[in-house]
Amino acid sequence: MKNLLLAVIFTAAVFAGCKKSDDNPIAATPPSDVIVGTWVSTGANLAPLLYAAPFKYRTITATFNNDGSYTILSVDSAGTKTTATGTYVTAAGGAASPRDTIRTIVATQMTPTSLTAEGIYQVTPGTAITMKYEVLQTQPALGYAKPTPALGFGSTAGGAFGTLNIQKYVKQ
Repeated sequence: MKNLLLAVIFTAAVFAGCKKSDDNPIAATPPSDVIVGTWVSTGANLAPLLYAAPFKYRTITATFNNDGSYTILSVDSAGTKTTATGTYVTAAGGAASPRDTIRTIVATQMTPTSLTAEGIYQVTPGTAITMKYEVLQTQPALGYAKPTPALGFGSTAGGAFGTLNIQKYVKQ
């Protein structure tokens, strides 16, 4: 079960296509999604759902690559490390202000267990770049509704989970 809910940890990158110009035959590098990079969640930043039993995570390091792949390293209270890998896709959330900066993510985990998680995230610039992240395993289904940009953070299962499933990461 611990591996199945690793999906709560994931996030994404989107690629923009390169356009070749007649005036400039050199293709531009596609811009990366704001989620690309390495993010760490520890202590009070961990989602309460992941900090408590049965998971007892103490640190989660998520690396989202520009090629749409990710690696998640979770360390529990006994020091046991679990690595999850997969791919992800992000998109604009389409919600009205003030939720217009919330993006969607679909993470397809390949190891250690095959699953899909869907949800939302929001990156906030500042002295420390932070990310709020809330996802739910959707395949195999757990029977709950995924969070949406329109309903905002805390909308997993229609709000029944409250803040238990909200993770905060700091960009490294």
